[in-house]
Amino acid sequence: MPGNRRIFRMQQTSISQSGSYYPEDVADITFINQGTSRVQIDTIVLQQGDSLSQPAFGDENNNTQYNITFLDSGTGITYNLLVMKKVYEK
Repeated sequence: MPGNRRIFRMQQTSISQSGSYYPEDVADITFINQGTSRVQIDTIVLQQGDSLSQPAFGDENNNTQYNITFLDSGTGITYNLLVMKKVYEK
């Protein structure tokens, strides 16, 4: 086994508050809109079931702070943004 292999773990969490910021220190990150409201991540709008992935290349780390805003409200509207991220062990 090569000595330069990095160990990582996958983490996931759900965000359900409009206007949340989600600071990152990860390699790869994927957002999946599992709610019924459209959700805006910075300038990108995800419809129900849509996803946004931002992969890292090589040993890059993503330190972006994301602005997350749920755009719809009303009866039957749900807020549920699944965030999956790859975090390297230190």
